[in-house]
Order: sequence, then C-alpha cells, then structure tokens
Amino acid sequence: MGAPGAPSHPPPVLHGDESTLRVLVVTDTHLGFREDDAVRRDDAFAALEEALRLGRARGADLVLHCGDLFHANKPSRATLVRAMGILREHCLGDAPVAVRRVAVEGETSGEPPRPGTTAALNFEDPNLNVALPFFALHGNHDDPSGPAHLSAMDVLAESRLVNYFGKCRALSGAGGQAALQIAPVLLQKGKTLLALYGMGWVNDARCVRMFQRADGVRWQRPESAPGYASDAWFNLFALHQNRNYAGAKNNLCEDLLPKWIDLAVWGHEHESIPVMEQRSSVSQVRVLQAGSTVATTLNEGEQKTKHCFLLEVNGTQSRVTPLPLQSVRPMLLARLPWPGDCGSEEERDRLRAAAVAAVEDLLARHEEGAGAAPALPLVRLTVEHEKGASISGAQITQAFVGRVANPADMVAFKVRPPRPAAGAAGAGAAAEGLRNPVGGERSKLMADLIAGHLPELAVLRADKMSGALHSFVEKEERKAIEEYVAHAIKHPAAPSGAG
Repeated sequence: MGAPGAPSHPPPVLHGDESTLRVLVVTDTHLGFREDDAVRRDDAFAALEEALRLGRARGADLVLHCGDLFHANKPSRATLVRAMGILREHCLGDAPVAVRRVAVEGETSGEPPRPGTTAALNFEDPNLNVALPFFALHGNHDDPSGPAHLSAMDVLAESRLVNYFGKCRALSGAGGQAALQIAPVLLQKGKTLLALYGMGWVNDARCVRMFQRADGVRWQRPESAPGYASDAWFNLFALHQNRNYAGAKNNLCEDLLPKWIDLAVWGHEHESIPVMEQRSSVSQVRVLQAGSTVATTLNEGEQKTKHCFLLEVNGTQSRVTPLPLQSVRPMLLARLPWPGDCGSEEERDRLRAAAVAAVEDLLARHEEGAGAAPALPLVRLTVEHEKGASISGAQITQAFVGRVANPADMVAFKVRPPRPAAGAAGAGAAAEGLRNPVGGERSKLMADLIAGHLPELAVLRADKMSGALHSFVEKEERKAIEEYVAHAIKHPAAPSGAG
C-alpha cells in the first residue's frame, strides 16, 4: 500500500479535454448533524457547499456521492429544505451537460424504477435545466425503511434534484439464499465510456456473506451495448460499507470485489485518504476512500484533513486530485495520563488543574499556528486513569465556554487497562486487536449483545432482531419489532448461514 500523501507512481497524463470525464467525489456529508447546536449546526452544510463550488470551478461533469447525505434516517424539515436549496442552487442552471446516457435494452439505471418515477435521469428531463448531475447512494444513516422501502433519498429523487442509484435488486440465489443484482448506469463523454455501478448500504454481515458466495452477487456487464467494445468501459463501483476492521463477519474487503473493477469509491469510512490505494496483495482493484466532509466523532481519523476529490477519466486512464476543504472546523486532541484514583478532594483539584492546563496548552498552540481562524475548534481531552476518577467533566469545561465548539463533551474519561505481566504479550496483542484503525475503541455489535443476552433463541434470529431494534431506535419505526416478531412466528427462521 502506498503511503497516504504520495502516490506510488506518477498519475497518467490525460489527453483530449472533450473526452475527459470529470467526477466530483464527495461522501458522508451528514447534513443535519448537530442541527440543535447553535455553534455547529451549519458545519455539514458549509462543507457540502464548498465541495460543490470546488467541483464547478474545476469543470466537474457530475457529482458522485457515496452515501450518508443525511445524518438522520428521517431528517427534519429544516434540514431537508436546506439540502434541497443547496442542490437547486449548485446543480440546476443553464450550463450544458457534457455527459449522456448510453441506452441498452433492459438497462434500468442501476435499479428498478421507484414508485411514481421512471428510470430517466434528471438531466434527460425536458422540463428541467440541470447543469451538474448529482448521483447519490444511500448510506447506513439514510437507508430505506418501512413497508414501502423508501428514504429521504427517494424524496430528493422524486423532486428530480438527484439521481438516486444503487438501490440494488434482491434476488433468490441457489438454495433460496439471498443474492444481489448490481446493474450499471452507462454514461459517455466524447470517447470516454463510464460504467457506474452502485451499492447503497446493505447490512454488513449479510453483505459479506453474499460477496463470499460465488452466486451471491450478480453483476450486469455492458457487453450488450451496441457498437461498443466490451473492454472500452471504465468500471467504477461506488459503495457504502465497512472497510476497516469491524469484525471478520462485518468487514467487506477489496479482495471480494471482481478484478475487472477499475476503481472502487468507498463511502462510510470517515478518514479521508488522499490517494488511490491497493492494500491487498490478492486484489488489484484500486480504492479511493474519500472520507467524510464533517467530523461526527472526535478521534484521530476524523482529525485528519477532509477532502472532496476530482476524478478524471479519459478512456481507461484515470487520475484523482484531492481538494482539501477549508471550511472544516479544526479538531484538537490530547491525552492526559493520570496515575491517581482521585479519592481525596486534593487529588481531584490536582486533576482539574492539570486538565485545564492541558486544554489551555492545546488552544495556545492552535492559535499560534492558525492565526486569526474564526471557527471555534473542536477539543477532546481524554483523561486516562487506572481507577475511577470521581470528578465531573463539567467542572473542567466551565473555563472554556465560548472558546471551544463543544464544551459539553470536551473531556472524556477512559480507564487505562493494567499493563500485562511478563509473558502475557498474547493477551496484550488481543486487546490491541480490538482497537479501531482510526484510534477509537470498537463497540460491541448489536447482534453480539443480543446473542449474548438471548443465547437460546429458537424462533427469532439475533441478526434480524438487532436490525428490528435498530429500526425501532434509529429510524423511529415504532412497529419494527412487532412486525418482525409476527413475521418470524409465521415464517420460522432459516438456517444461520442463509443470506
């Protein structure tokens, strides 16, 4: 794998502007994140607007968004209206669209038509002036739900502001196991042919099982396009799944992707890696992990520079240019090891004083390097201790109200595990293996928790039950658990290996 920051080989030289297809790549914008926070409510919208301005300034022919446009499954009316206003301002207009769709008999723009719509792309609609076509997947935050299997993305698609694709068709494979059918949107600019495949978020464990089976994923290839050679297409696959370590059963690695894919653009992972990678020695598929445009957690991965990207394709050659986002709020992280147990008031006073001094030092160094940056920074001080620290973080943050963007969660306490005894290196390695690659601690999967508390389930399936619970809590589907239980009783659970 090439080190982030420098490509392993010089980018190809692309000739012929009339055939160079320019794609603005952006993902995980999480519109509506912290919308009730007076300081941070505009951050996600500002980053998306900056990305769209950068794309238009560099002559982008289309936008590719790889999921989690919204932070909530049911975004508020204020968030939805503001998102529609941004898309209308930056994507509609009189500028001509340089790409056209290549029609193939039976081709359906990568998905079955949605209720009330046709499979036509918005720039093909004679009643609209589209200047910058916006292609978008759904993510795990804004995925379809409910009896009609609809999401906020369907609202934007029905309004013709976006081309919502990647809502993959579910099929029955061998032995009745679930399978996915993934069909491309075929686009052309000059002599450049782009086969744009998309897969919106699918339950991670289910997705991995299907990709591991020979018949679990059925790709529709563009060989049937009349007058076009089968090897003339640039095959681009946009997806929104776990890529970094999330458990062997929940992590889709690039080894499972077909070798004919030229580039996989990966959503969901928030760390932005500014080069195309080839991590695997097995698969030669190149991967672009664009990362989020707004920080939704405070960790080392999110602290790195945020980007959108300009992908240029000419024929079967391509290159990627990272475009750093300047509107992203700075993030300052520090750790404070503390050996005491704060059992006395004197000890607690010492810890409070040390924490305040650590944050003051962070802010001083930031102000010295940033100059007169107007945005208040995000700050996270992690106090690491071996025993319970019986003080409140609020007692530390009082001095920083109005000086940091997140005083309420500025301080976190973490119990530092005891050092392993000599000869216990294996245990230490096992504990280290639970760490997230971007520095945060892995939390237990919902399915693991349910399986641990209900080990003798005979009718209900732990993964399905966790999905119903997720829909109940995160998507406000109040009948999700009731409907799943009724369905499970009527249709006994299939073997655990089924898709």
